[in-house]
Amino acid sequence: MDLKFEGLKFGKFIDKNNLSIDIDELIIIIKNHSQKLSLDEQQIKQDLSDALCKVLGTLNATDVKTHIPHPQLSQIKKAIKVVHNN
Repeated sequence: MDLKFEGLKFGKFIDKNNLSIDIDELIIIIKNHSQKLSLDEQQIKQDLSDALCKVLGTLNATDVKTHIPHPQLSQIKKAIKVVHNN
């Protein structure tokens, strides 16, 4: 996919009050930042959700929420690497 993560403005997709991540906004920002506007956001979201399920050890993609609390940020980073490497 050749996505770019360097220089992202985290404040655009992380809620500073509760440190949750807006996955939809994260996908849009990474897409725009990488200049990959033709990528399918829903497919990226599904791939990310599947990767998070693997990282978090759950088999049910519906367990993955659109807003993820701070303690799971390291798992998101791992999942993004999984999606990014595919």
